[in-house]
Amino acid sequence: MKKILFILLFSVIGFAQNSAVDTSLNPKNIIEVQTGKSIYTFRFFSDEVLQVSSVQNNSIEIIDSEVIENLKSFTLKNEPLHFGYGKIKVKIYKNPFKIEYFDENNQLITTQTADYYKQKHIPNPNVTGNIVSDSTTVVSFALTTDEILYGGGARVLGMNRRGNRLSLYNKAHYGYETHAELMNFNLPIVVSSKKYMLHFDNPAVGYLDLDSQKNNTLSYESVSENHKTYQLIVGNSFEKLVENYTFLTGRQPIPPRWAFGNIKRNKFQ
Repeated sequence: MKKILFILLFSVIGFAQNSAVDTSLNPKNIIEVQTGKSIYTFRFFSDEVLQVSSVQNNSIEIIDSEVIENLKSFTLKNEPLHFGYGKIKVKIYKNPFKIEYFDENNQLITTQTADYYKQKHIPNPNVTGNIVSDSTTVVSFALTTDEILYGGGARVLGMNRRGNRLSLYNKAHYGYETHAELMNFNLPIVVSSKKYMLHFDNPAVGYLDLDSQKNNTLSYESVSENHKTYQLIVGNSFEKLVENYTFLTGRQPIPPRWAFGNIKRNKFQ
């Protein structure tokens, strides 16, 4: 029952379209990898939380040097490049370029395309006129055939969200019965039955495509092309995933006693 409750947190209850990462977190290790046209920065916030950012080679400085701890830089010449921290391991291939993520010895997910790419924007019917852009910037990952996908925030779609292209736009859907793709608040989060979570850290509107084309592909689409960051979170249970996620974004304190209203315990109870 506890596991079901934790899954519901990401499948049904949504609090905001995006949850900002607590920037006061101290990174454990930072790895910078230069590819042909981009620089990838891998920052381990803990042994179960990894942040991945990408910028163009000709962009401005990648990271504020004052917060860098134990920076290691590599130019991707030989393949594959291996590194890791704690329970997360990373393997990068050059030709074709792809990144594989592992939890200890188990492969979790693999990037499917060479870096981010742009494609023509095809709006979902429920956000036509709300998400307006000629194109979207996309990053995609390869899924296994047996994966179940949760997340996306508040929607009436059942627990398993695989097979849907979810709009990341906060908008109420009134008068629904057994189906509603938008329910007030969205979260750019995917939780896998393989015990990992992807949080796409981007304030812009867009889409989460959870294998809607039935080709074992998970894609994140954004109307912004400048913010290319996501966090990979792992854990040996759904409860641990929630704990690691809230470690990343911050935990809400317990409300003060007065906030619960005029509740008095009967002395005879």
